[in-house]
Amino acid sequence: MPEHIVKRILEVGRFAPSQGNCQPWKFVVVRDPKMIAELEEHCVDNCEKIHGAMDYTEHEEGTFARWVRKTFVKIFAKFRPGDMHPIPFSVVKLIAEGRFRVFHAAPTLIFPLMDTRGIGHPEIDLGCVGTNLVMAAQSHGLGTCWVGLASFLNDSKEWRERLSVDDQFQILEAISIGYPLGLPMQNLPARELHEAVWIEDGKKTIVV
Repeated sequence: MPEHIVKRILEVGRFAPSQGNCQPWKFVVVRDPKMIAELEEHCVDNCEKIHGAMDYTEHEEGTFARWVRKTFVKIFAKFRPGDMHPIPFSVVKLIAEGRFRVFHAAPTLIFPLMDTRGIGHPEIDLGCVGTNLVMAAQSHGLGTCWVGLASFLNDSKEWRERLSVDDQFQILEAISIGYPLGLPMQNLPARELHEAVWIEDGKKTIVV
């Protein structure tokens, strides 16, 4: 992937909307294969630890070991409910078992760092800038994937230093970018129809 395309993607991201136009983000681009492999290894190691500590299904029903581990999971879920959702937890299991790649073997990773000093809700602004990056990449025929497990890097002093993440910034996501295999646009995931409240001319209706 040419360097100028990546820089163009970053330029589109720079024009994302943000509350008060405070632009609470900074970009880190990683295109070094050796470092990407090390980033993968770090995240896989974390997935293996989580899987080993929380997968109570490895123990038979009715055993004390299963009860202990299941109790631990319930307690942990009270403090980090989003992390214990079946979707991310099932991905952690696949990664720990070597059946899924964290960064999808992509040649380019973009880390949109969140500036915690941003006004309002900077995490929403980070979602806006990430959407711009993804749409810009798509316009160049590239495939992308948001990687929430990149947040493991945020707790590592070594990786924060290697990625030049200053104290006021957080790693919440990474965006893997590369040329897709096959024809992914022909295999789009289903989208649910959601009801919306529509208020107009003093009337409130429900539309789908």
